[in-house]
Amino acid sequence: RQAVTIETRENVQLAAATRQAHLPLNPAAQPECQREYMRFLEEERQRFNEMGDTLRAWDREMRLAVAHYRLYHRERMKRPTVAASATAFGITGKGISIGLVSEPAELFCAYGMRARQESPFGTTLILGLANGFIGYVPTPNVYTEGGYESEATQVAPEAGDQLCDTMIASLKACV
Repeated sequence: RQAVTIETRENVQLAAATRQAHLPLNPAAQPECQREYMRFLEEERQRFNEMGDTLRAWDREMRLAVAHYRLYHRERMKRPTVAASATAFGITGKGISIGLVSEPAELFCAYGMRARQESPFGTTLILGLANGFIGYVPTPNVYTEGGYESEATQVAPEAGDQLCDTMIASLKACV
């Protein structure tokens, strides 16, 4: 944890704080589940190629590439979590109340909206894909609805709320 406050001219203050989260991994990304999913995708890709449906075959090929990437990284992980840090900056003074918070994900907008709503600052900006890269962090409903993001994410459904809470905590530490 880091927190810094700097007094500047004209009574404007700059504060910074970093908070860490350890996000749980997506159970569907377990190596055995991933290998089974990859076999399915390969069968689908071959079937679509045989049918002459090159667009759907290409889609399965792209999903297969993502699955290979996820399996490669998952097999090399030493912890059952993904580390994520959120660094916030607060700028306050007479008529000024601005918060910036960075996070390492392609975060679904619901989390950014919640962080803005719960931020202690009048204006809050969310800076995504900063402090590293952990991939997609979708809302829980996406895991059951399906789609690219639910297939590509390495974190569990509850990870989004945990990362959002971490972002809010880092913003509040700047006040």
